[in-house]
Amino acid sequence: DKITIFTTRPDTIFGVTFLAISVNHPLVEKYDFNKNENTKEIFEDLKKRVNTPPDIARQQSRDIRNIIGFDSGIKVIHPLTKEKIPVWLSSYVLSDYAEGAVMGVPAHDSRDFDFAKKYSIPIKTVVVSTDSTKQKKSELFEEYGTLIDSGDYSGMSSVSAFDAISKKIESLDFGKSTTKLRLKDWLVSRQRYWGCPIPIIYCNSCGTVPVPEHSLPVLLPDNIKISKKGGSPLKQATDWLHTNCPKCNGPATRESDTMDTFVDSSWYYLRFMTPKCDSHLITKEAQNWLPVDVYIGGIEHAILHLLYSRFINRFLYSEGLSPTTEPFKNLVTQGMVQSKTFKVPETGEYVKPADVEIENDIAYSKKTKKELTISWEKMSKSKHNGVDPSEIVSEYGADAARLYTLFKAPPSNPLEFERKDLSGHVRFLNRLLILAKNASQPNLVKEEQEQNIQGDRDVLRLLNETILSVATQIESSCFNVAVAELMKLTNAVFSTPISQNVRYTVALSMAKMLFPLAPHVSCEMLELLHKDKTVDLDIDKIFWPEVDEKALHKEEIEVVIQIQGKTRGSIKIASENVGNDEKLTQEAQESVIFKNYVKNSLVKKVIISPKRNLINFVLESKTVGK
Repeated sequence: DKITIFTTRPDTIFGVTFLAISVNHPLVEKYDFNKNENTKEIFEDLKKRVNTPPDIARQQSRDIRNIIGFDSGIKVIHPLTKEKIPVWLSSYVLSDYAEGAVMGVPAHDSRDFDFAKKYSIPIKTVVVSTDSTKQKKSELFEEYGTLIDSGDYSGMSSVSAFDAISKKIESLDFGKSTTKLRLKDWLVSRQRYWGCPIPIIYCNSCGTVPVPEHSLPVLLPDNIKISKKGGSPLKQATDWLHTNCPKCNGPATRESDTMDTFVDSSWYYLRFMTPKCDSHLITKEAQNWLPVDVYIGGIEHAILHLLYSRFINRFLYSEGLSPTTEPFKNLVTQGMVQSKTFKVPETGEYVKPADVEIENDIAYSKKTKKELTISWEKMSKSKHNGVDPSEIVSEYGADAARLYTLFKAPPSNPLEFERKDLSGHVRFLNRLLILAKNASQPNLVKEEQEQNIQGDRDVLRLLNETILSVATQIESSCFNVAVAELMKLTNAVFSTPISQNVRYTVALSMAKMLFPLAPHVSCEMLELLHKDKTVDLDIDKIFWPEVDEKALHKEEIEVVIQIQGKTRGSIKIASENVGNDEKLTQEAQESVIFKNYVKNSLVKKVIISPKRNLINFVLESKTVGK
């Protein structure tokens, strides 16, 4: 007999010390465990657990206190080491997962580890951390690392061993690599009115009959009454519910459940591009827009909705209705917006902010005067920590609220909302409006152009660096970094003497870069900069500012000097000398820094790192100036 197992970690196969199978495994039928007094009771218990609902069974399989098992007495031969491995029956192996059998690698799987500890099964470590040589062999280590005690594969990385061991097993005809999709049955029906009707008709004579294609779509009735009795509201719409069978024309009823909205949103992006096309799902012209550039959703969407959307798109692709195998190019899982909550420690009851008093960062109940627990949690009405967006927009403006949201945290991280931080973004936007206003006026100071040559160069270089950086950050969804770059440029403009021409150039570019982040203030800036002209503020006419490559050129480059690997200071050299190792070494050795630290020591080796703008002097003598 052979026992088929499925594993995602072939690199740990040399650490197998047991096999675990479910009580429903075909091998179990060949043995009578009821006759053995040592196994009879636990075997019966395992069989009883088969009827446990799947969700509860999975929950129980994660808790070692609920896991039971016994050694069946059966031995299997390890395909690579030829060792005899004991087969255990266990409740933590579910019959509906993989093959109903798993290889027990207790050193590298938490459930195998707990099971082995409970029943004193040997634990063999075959993968160790690449960061630590002191890892104990009895420790659980589930990450990728370096293989040990694995025959010819010892010393290989987990990634390399994954392929090498898989190929070896395939060459021995013991197994093969495959891809398993964990897509479960999807319950799409809902007992509610708002949803697409399921196009099915039930007939006493013909059974379940699909609605003919020429009768699609099935439209919802208008004269619906929503009650609080429960069940589908469509069952009350008798005129709509009762119909004729498409096959025999006899009396029949429609399906009264509607589809979950996930069904619609799993493919509606296709129709967004061609909403008025009646002949095709999507026109050939619109197909050029696919796949969708960015899919944004909460982490729960990445597990459910994204999977279903990919599944439906794959079906549409196989039918020639979608031009791409994958519907989306990139996934951005957004973090939750959190706010402070106040709770009574003893009961966990949430307290309204209006009933809370703060002293020295400690919260007290106004009613009981007792200390409350402060924590950051997802906004919710029941937790009394929600914030009305319209109230924020009314007080601070839509753009300030938008910038705050983008700047406070990266999109994938939780955002801890604090009202007091919004005022800083109001000040930033006001500075931009002042910049636009000043840039549109004549030069009030009448400074000489020559006085601002260096300031102009520095600010123009920073401007063009910012244009490149902000574009990259927005494309990468790093909006917080993009806003920070604009703030940095704004500070430079206000603190550096520059000419009016440069001030105008910066203000115009800032207005354009600001448009995706704060469109209202962006348009106000453009109006101020063109107050004497007619300016078209159509979104299609606001182009991203172009980069001036010449302005990016630096006359001087800062180079860090290290002595014996320790940073001692830096010098500035002409940019044309960058790449000239001989010239760089000469200037570094002539610097005060070199002379102060090296003194009479001899240079043994010079190491230059162009990418880091760094030069390191390795000395023969250990006597180095301090």
